[in-house]
Amino acid sequence: MRIFIDVGGHYGETLSFALDPQWGFDRIYSIEPCAACVAVLRSYSDKRLRIEPIALSDHNGTAELQGAGLRGGSLYAGKRVIERNEIVIRAETITLVRASEWFAAEIPSGAEVFLKMNCEGSEVDILSDLLDSGELAKVGSAYIDFDIRKVAGQEHRQAEMEARLRAAGLRYVTPEEKGITVATWLVRDCPPVKISWRQALSHRLRLHAPMYARATNLAKLLLPRQLYWWIGHRYGRMARNASKA
Repeated sequence: MRIFIDVGGHYGETLSFALDPQWGFDRIYSIEPCAACVAVLRSYSDKRLRIEPIALSDHNGTAELQGAGLRGGSLYAGKRVIERNEIVIRAETITLVRASEWFAAEIPSGAEVFLKMNCEGSEVDILSDLLDSGELAKVGSAYIDFDIRKVAGQEHRQAEMEARLRAAGLRYVTPEEKGITVATWLVRDCPPVKISWRQALSHRLRLHAPMYARATNLAKLLLPRQLYWWIGHRYGRMARNASKA
């Protein structure tokens, strides 16, 4: 069994890659605690996809998500969440689930597991718990965005965690490495499988995606980069979330 785990699903940006049938994922988890994001994620249509409306952590409980729904939303109050002319956006109470318990319940031993993490500082807490419990051994390859470096007073934890990951023998990449994206990571570490032309066409047409995602993808392809980002920040989901602050 080949499994993809997206920790920090946001509005499904990574799903456009993970749902591509060429990667042969039998099960795809999108873990995202923000209610507005979860509503969008649930509009994706694929029988392999499981939406988890939680945040993984090193303990169970609840917490305040600062800047809910925006890029950069974090459990760490010390991490700046800035959008739309440096307005700090609202917080949302979310459910925390201990990562090691979730892995033990959901991820079978022997599975081929690919883990993507973009969770705005929580990645170190999650990885620490997975290392301590031994559950990280289930992960074959990981893409980790170390946002803890953006949290005042906690920057040192990235180097400490990377040392632990290397000692544990985990194969991982970070976006700090030149040219590394989720797509290039999968190309490097996840051998593609043979698919039919119908599967390829269906994915190419993004039939699995909600209409908003299809329109966004089309705009990104056709519009100049600066115009695309200006329209997104002024009229897109992030702009609508900011208006609720």
